[in-house]
Amino acid sequence: MAKSNAEKVRICMARKRAHARELGLCTRCCKEKPRLGRTICPACSASTIERMRRLRQKKRHTAELEEIIALQERAGDRAYSNHLYDDAAQRYESALKTQEISSRDYLRIAEKLTRALFLGDDPGAASPWLDRVLTAHLADAQGASKAVDILLEVVRQLGIVAKTAAALPLIERAIHIAEASGDARLHKMAHIRMAHSLSMLGRFSEAKQSLHTVGKVTAEDDLSVRIAYHWRKGVLAAVFGRMTECYENFEQTVRLAKEDPDLYRMTIVWSEYAFEAMLFGDVDRSKACRERALLLARRNNITWRIPHICLGQAELLARMGEQSAAFEYLLEALSCDAHAPLLDIQFTSVGIPLALTMNDDKILMRCTRPAAFDLALQTGEPEKIGATAAAFAQLYRAQGKKHKAKAVLRKALGYVNYMDECPQFPLEIARQGMFMDIPQARASLEARIHLPCSDVAQAFLELFEAYVNRRERNTDEMHTHATAAVERFTSLRWHGYADIARSLLSAAYQLPKHADGASGAFAEMKAALTVREQQVVEWALQGFTNREIAQRLAIREHTIEKHMSSIMNRLGIRSRHQLLNILPESKTS
Repeated sequence: MAKSNAEKVRICMARKRAHARELGLCTRCCKEKPRLGRTICPACSASTIERMRRLRQKKRHTAELEEIIALQERAGDRAYSNHLYDDAAQRYESALKTQEISSRDYLRIAEKLTRALFLGDDPGAASPWLDRVLTAHLADAQGASKAVDILLEVVRQLGIVAKTAAALPLIERAIHIAEASGDARLHKMAHIRMAHSLSMLGRFSEAKQSLHTVGKVTAEDDLSVRIAYHWRKGVLAAVFGRMTECYENFEQTVRLAKEDPDLYRMTIVWSEYAFEAMLFGDVDRSKACRERALLLARRNNITWRIPHICLGQAELLARMGEQSAAFEYLLEALSCDAHAPLLDIQFTSVGIPLALTMNDDKILMRCTRPAAFDLALQTGEPEKIGATAAAFAQLYRAQGKKHKAKAVLRKALGYVNYMDECPQFPLEIARQGMFMDIPQARASLEARIHLPCSDVAQAFLELFEAYVNRRERNTDEMHTHATAAVERFTSLRWHGYADIARSLLSAAYQLPKHADGASGAFAEMKAALTVREQQVVEWALQGFTNREIAQRLAIREHTIEKHMSSIMNRLGIRSRHQLLNILPESKTS
């Protein structure tokens, strides 16, 4: 058998030392003679002592570094367990900056760092670290399980940074690795994740097929598999209008999630449950689910999730006509020090319409994120694209930029194939979009009506037709559809949209307000208001903000806010928008 070069060198050195020993020479350098009773010369002996000293010093230095790394990691672990994710991230980063850290320690701590960053105020900061961790695990041929898990974490991260569409190739790679490994858990998780991403992109038939590929999921399966499976089944059931099936799967998901140590996932499950309930018009269930999600996010200090959930609750309350309460949630979201592309999209889609309704220019400026529409397009998600386009169209209309409103609606229509999750989008097309786009928007709403549990879609279609007929000057048809929209939205308790539909009705066709104390003319309301409140109303009807009214009446802005709250309570209304609707005399005087 052929010997290796190292083996040849070793044999040669052994022969050389044996020959030196025979000649009485140093067995190290094979040149000098050692002292009596020694086998190596003084120079080689001194060199050996120095080498051993340096080795001991290096070992002490390594041990000190390892102790520093361990201390930083333990401090990070304690901070993480106490939900202090930003502090934990700082500790982990300090550990990773330590010189001569081993590759094993580096990888383990980097994984912890990605989790801490993801739950902090800037989840996007986890992306570069996840990429490093993923590269390391993909290079390990034996680490299929870890590689798939990290790939799916990267996919989740792409959703936060508004790159949902870019996740599909990574999921396909995860599926390939899972199938090659023969691991049933990995196979199921990868296909469930594919179903999730496809449904986010509005590709529901493909998502349904991916979920079918998962096969049977039983109590023997991993907890994370069961949670993800029932969650996806609930979402797809909602898409096809199967409310009972949707609720059954989400109830099962919630029961399973209670055993899950992943607190982030629990907040997502409750939020998703709230979202699907809202699509069915189930406002009480939606509100309760989102409140639970918000409680978990606050209690566990999942920083970026707090504004995300607050904005979702603000959207629901705005639909219910509770504008003041919705505005409070918007303000809380804005007060959070969190940053993520996903939040920019949501602040735009939820914040702009609400700030316009409340006539608050400062909040409008803070909610207008110029890059939000491009970010929404980057996601490829119809819901985000439609909602963001609708918000910008409302903003451009308020600014008198009608051509820009039409352009943004036109561009978004090429991406939005599913209107159920962004109903404001087809309304804006009917209200101010191009006439050539109206049939496509109408067709999407009509498609949802043919599915079960279509009360919400029917209400929006009535309002859609009311807007179209108003533009075509078909007054009678407009009133017919607006009246039907008022009735349908009122039965759903979506009073915000009922008020919008009611605003299309002229005084002769005006329906009673959903609030008991509302009146049709300013003269009849004077007795219900104090003198100061009447003054506030007069200025408000002229379009002045609370601050401007306060300056004109020489009182504090906070006092004006109290007066406005009192006025709304006395008149049984929820927003300034309704105030304008119920005071036709004062608006024209």
